[in-house]
Formats: sequence, C-alpha cells, structure tokens
Amino acid sequence: MGRKPRNYYEGGIYHVMQRGNNQNFIFDEQLDKAMFCQILKDTMVELPFNLLYYVLMDNHYHLVVQMKDVHIGQVMHKINLTYSKFYNQKYNRSGTIFGSRFTSIMVKDSVHFFRLILYVAMNPVKSGLVKHPKDYRWSAHMEVVSSRQLIINRKVLLSFFHDEEDKAVAMYMQLWEDWLNGVTHYETEDQIKEKHQQIMRTLLRELVESEEMFDRVLSRERSEQIIKIKKRFIEVASKKGFETVEIAIFLNLAPRTVREHRAKT
Repeated sequence: MGRKPRNYYEGGIYHVMQRGNNQNFIFDEQLDKAMFCQILKDTMVELPFNLLYYVLMDNHYHLVVQMKDVHIGQVMHKINLTYSKFYNQKYNRSGTIFGSRFTSIMVKDSVHFFRLILYVAMNPVKSGLVKHPKDYRWSAHMEVVSSRQLIINRKVLLSFFHDEEDKAVAMYMQLWEDWLNGVTHYETEDQIKEKHQQIMRTLLRELVESEEMFDRVLSRERSEQIIKIKKRFIEVASKKGFETVEIAIFLNLAPRTVREHRAKT
C-alpha cells in the first residue's frame, strides 16, 4: 500500500522534524551541522521556501518553514538526500542515516506559531547542553537576537511580531521574558477562530446587498449568482491572508474547490 499523501498548502507554515535512524547521531561534529546549514541555503535557492526557525541537535533537527510553490515533500527529499550522501561519503558508510520519513505539522494560528518557536529553541536547554537558547550556536534564536542573518528569513519571521524591525525584535524578546516568567498574553485558539470568523463575515457583507443574500452565500446553494459571489469572496479573503481550509469551512465548500479557484487567480 502506498503512503498517504501529505496535505500541503502554498504559503502554509510547517513544523518539520527528522530523527536519525534508531536515534543515532546524524551530526557527529560541528562541521556536519555547518554542512547541513549550507545544504539548507542551497536548497532554498533551487527549491524556494522560507526558513523561519530551526534547531540542529545531534540526533535530530527541527525546521519551521513557510512553503512557496514547491511541495514540501520535494524540499525535504532534496535536503535529506543531499546530506545523506555527504555524511555517508565522509564517514565511509552506506544506507540511510535517517529513521522513518520526516514529520510535518501545519501551524494553525499565531498561538501555535509562538509556542512552536519556544519549543524548538528550548531543545538544547532541555537536553542539558546549554542553560539558555542564546548560548546554543545551531539555532535560529542566535540569528534573531544577534541580527546575523545566516540561513533564516529573519524579515519574514519578525513580520509575525510587528512590521517594524526594532519593535518586532522587542516583541520577540518579550515572548521569551513572558515565557520564562510563566506569563502568556496570547489569544486562545477559540478566540482567534472567532476573530477570523468576524472578519470574514464583514468581508462577505461588503460583497452582498442583503442579509438574505449573505445567508444564501453561506448555504450549499449552487446557483450561478451565488457561485460568482463565492469566487469573489475567495479572492478577497485570500488577499487578506486567510487559509484555504478557513475559507472552505466558512463558505461551506470543499477545500479542493477553494484551492482550485485560488490557483486560477
């Protein structure tokens, strides 16, 4: 039986994790991690994507990536295959160095995103390698706080905090301070979902002439008039940054239908 295809959305943000085979090391020395970083940079040129965050541990790695028009499977195949060839040649071995195929989880909202950053950066701390993420070299945290852009797209990462770089960095540091003090000021997932629903309802009301038409658009009606409005809404909501699944649920459509229309616009 073939493997179940992974869901993938252009512009989606994913937490990717890959472990070594049987929990074995995939990085035996610092130069191996340096080579892996170079492979990430080279792959971003060949198969464009945004690397937003990462940490390299001895027997596994975590990446937070924002995909563009290339499937995440292609990107990870390229990264893992290139590094495996390097590693096997360097250490005169053969066979896979990785365990099962990589795992990828789509980041659903800002709460998930912020918690994920904390989780990824805390890996070396929880493993007892350092006392604070700032002391670990092979992590995106160093790039954010030092302004030394090595491999992450720092500009895109900071845009999730604020449009202005100085304020974004301050908010990023505040995220850490709050977490270390056991304080969180972030909206719950339910609050975020409700806010998104309110925004989409407002967008739809700007496209229809009456509450009756509003209700018809949100129903399963498939008249030519309603379909035209749904398509227009998909275009507007997409420009506002709403994801395919969010729009599909709101309009009572299949995600595939929304995705196909987005591809045409």
